[in-house]
Amino acid sequence: MTQLDLSAPIIPSVSAGGFSIGMSIEAISPSIKGARTINYYDGFNLVQAIAENTGMLVVYRTASSEGATIYFGQDIVRLVFSKEGLLSCIYVFSGYLGSYDTTKIGQPLSQVPRAAALSYDDGDEMYYLKNAAGEYEAGLAIVALPAEKDEYPETQIEGFSIHDWSLFKRT
Repeated sequence: MTQLDLSAPIIPSVSAGGFSIGMSIEAISPSIKGARTINYYDGFNLVQAIAENTGMLVVYRTASSEGATIYFGQDIVRLVFSKEGLLSCIYVFSGYLGSYDTTKIGQPLSQVPRAAALSYDDGDEMYYLKNAAGEYEAGLAIVALPAEKDEYPETQIEGFSIHDWSLFKRT
């Protein structure tokens, strides 16, 4: 049975928190028995529900490209599933103890391997590593406040996104 692991390493495009990209929500279902479950609706205060969450919160969406989202605690780990029920994105935030390479949440962006190749995406509001061709490297984004290039070294990492965006586009 898959279980939350707050010390698991962050592996781009693959895993974090003890969960693997591409796994089905059915594979996780035994771990979330007893979780608070909400069918999202207009006007639902998700921010408040997350702030009050002490266990697991499962939010089902019907009017988006996403399926269910599972929040552990006050958004320490967030699992986002596609409409087809496949784990497409794992977010980890403050309280997560695992690391990407040797970089942890709370450290500055300068600690990210190849930090010079970071680029902020205004649409996603996250930093991505770029390869030599100037394209985003797949599977990892870094959550941090937007900053000018000369401010990157001091900008604090708030979280990581481990993902496969193509899973949201399946039909």
